[in-house]
Amino acid sequence: MKHLKAYLISIADRLKGKEIFILRNLSQRGIGFFVESASFYPDFILWVIEEKEQNIYFLDPKGIRMLGNFQDNKIHFCAQTIQEINEAVNKQLSREKSDYNLSFAF
Repeated sequence: MKHLKAYLISIADRLKGKEIFILRNLSQRGIGFFVESASFYPDFILWVIEEKEQNIYFLDPKGIRMLGNFQDNKIHFCAQTIQEINEAVNKQLSREKSDYNLSFAF
């Protein structure tokens, strides 16, 4: 968190007009995703809000070093499944003629 705070301070000029929130997600009880035969609870959830656009980032600082290989369900989820969720949510928002745009990323 100290490194993130220092980074955000260092780019403060690029963050004008944006609100940033971070949530420490609870392990096995917080917001989770269930993929194939595994579950995934990101360590942190970061929201960046600018006007009517929200970008939501799911952060897992330990990265892939704890995974067995690049075929891991978590990697597949982050590389492909999250994009499918992103498209489905924005398609629904479009059908509802919402003024909001939502984006998910890992």
